[in-house]
Amino acid sequence: MKKAQSQGLAFRSEVDLDGDGLSAPLADSYKEFAYGLYSRVTKPLYRTIGQEPDVRDDGAHVNVNETIDKSVFDRWRADASYRPRNLVQWPIGNAWTLPI
Repeated sequence: MKKAQSQGLAFRSEVDLDGDGLSAPLADSYKEFAYGLYSRVTKPLYRTIGQEPDVRDDGAHVNVNETIDKSVFDRWRADASYRPRNLVQWPIGNAWTLPI
């Protein structure tokens, strides 16, 4: 919030983070949506990280300034059960390795 405020963004109130966010339980909002009915009729979308531009009739669509927050890798290191499918696939075919 401080960084956003330094760039002119205003907030109605401050947010105090208490506790360790890395150990906070994860919520599966996909399975909770519409009382779980939605997850029974559709598959979840695991968006490709760092995907190539999507070329369409109206031009190429590119993800700009896409980053993975440090907290994602912190949780990866701290919690062996935290392995999002798209994050596992991310280094495959790239020159990247997960910072574990």
